[in-house]
Amino acid sequence: MKCIWLEAGALQHKNVPTPQPAQGECLLAIKQAGICGTDRELLRGYYNFQGIAGHEFVATVERGSAAWQDKRVVADINISCEVCEHCSRGLQHHCPQRRVIGIKDQTGAFAEYMCIPERNLFELPASMSDYQAVQLEPLAAALQILDQIALDATDRVLVVGAGRLGRMVCRVLKARGQKISVLVRDKAKVAKTLDGIDVLSQADLGSLFNIVIECTGHQDGMALALAAIEPRGTIVVKSTYANPLTIDMSQLVVNEISLVGSRCGDLGKAISWMVDNGEEFDLHLKNDKVHAFALSEYQQAFDEAANTGLEKVIFNQFDR
Repeated sequence: MKCIWLEAGALQHKNVPTPQPAQGECLLAIKQAGICGTDRELLRGYYNFQGIAGHEFVATVERGSAAWQDKRVVADINISCEVCEHCSRGLQHHCPQRRVIGIKDQTGAFAEYMCIPERNLFELPASMSDYQAVQLEPLAAALQILDQIALDATDRVLVVGAGRLGRMVCRVLKARGQKISVLVRDKAKVAKTLDGIDVLSQADLGSLFNIVIECTGHQDGMALALAAIEPRGTIVVKSTYANPLTIDMSQLVVNEISLVGSRCGDLGKAISWMVDNGEEFDLHLKNDKVHAFALSEYQQAFDEAANTGLEKVIFNQFDR
């Protein structure tokens, strides 16, 4: 099968053997796979990953048990052992032995086919478009924030960064009626894409916020989050960082600031949310905010993925 292979910080289009499903696994034919910020961090050395990346995808089951045959699916990207203490406590996403699709010790979706354990699969409703489905993994990550911190109408919430992840977080919070602000470099550019959300530049920062959600994945973004948080506030770190951060820990201690790491979420909740709120995602297709490529066009695709003005860059053209 054809795939995009990552090794030593470089990508190439190559042929590799089609994987064969083990007991309890399904062979998936990939329909769409999206490039996200984590994939770009892998190129910079995140997790020292080598192989086929890609973890945002929608696929069809080509081979597996009769119960899953021909189903259209997405998958929880964390493949846990199911027997350790963490797994027995319901912490499968933190299993010490876990493999993570396209990120850590597990082949990803930038390929024609991939194998996934059946227990990780989620069947999709017929009403959901493929493009909505390919957004479910980052949507679940955004929804995870609501499972980790309690928000009410009096909270003053700031999202730092309006890239694709930041915009997803803004949409999730807006849909639940939360009043939010987003801190960006270019107000004029971002305001057009985030209707109904208070868009701020650094010069606009005045009063502090009791909840700050950092979505940039950069040292400067964390510095802005620390500058905008009030005493006893909470910073949610919603990014992956290829490089170590420098943080003034004394500021956290003196101001009694809570720091919450936030990663993957519940795909079942994301599917329900998308069914109820997904119409605006398909508008991206009509507004030329989604660019699609064949696997062989990987270099152009990854170059375009650096343009945060696009809603998504996807692979959706396969030779099989």
